[in-house]
Amino acid sequence: IITNFNQYHLIADLYSSWKLKELEAFIDDSPFKNLEGSVDGNIHYNGNLSFDKKMKGYISSSNHYADWNFNDVSFNYKESPLSFIFPKSRWAIKNNLVEIENNKFQISESDLSFTGEIDNLLLYLIEEKKKITIQGRVLSESTKFKELFTIKDINEESDENSEFISVLPDWLDVNIEFHIHKFNYENFNA
Repeated sequence: IITNFNQYHLIADLYSSWKLKELEAFIDDSPFKNLEGSVDGNIHYNGNLSFDKKMKGYISSSNHYADWNFNDVSFNYKESPLSFIFPKSRWAIKNNLVEIENNKFQISESDLSFTGEIDNLLLYLIEEKKKITIQGRVLSESTKFKELFTIKDINEESDENSEFISVLPDWLDVNIEFHIHKFNYENFNA
């Protein structure tokens, strides 16, 4: 239903299916490189509609929820050599909060399973928010920490002379509880 033709308002229930490579065209300067896989699911949207740059702000203030299913997803983030691989993932989205349960994935040679929430991910991707917040729990059978530690290298604002604060980029606020069965860092194994 589209109402108010002076400022379009849309109430819609949609089913959508995409190859993720196609979605890159909608994200200016996408940080996701070598993006593969697919996403499909139902979306309910209740908010203003625009066919110009105002749409990003409308998404931010709309009421929307979705159930998305991702399949065979893989990518690199910016220039990082780390490969992110998600065979299957289900996201329950309510407004700007993504809830994920038992999402098994790999970051290069580390296997992980995440249960938790990601806030503002979609708004970050469309440049409506400057920070993503992640909270939850990660389980891992085997983690190669030295490899994961290289995530610090994708922080664009890092300066060799600046004080070390975190291995994570400043656009990421994380509160995660880790349970790791086999931890490896260089010659240290636990």
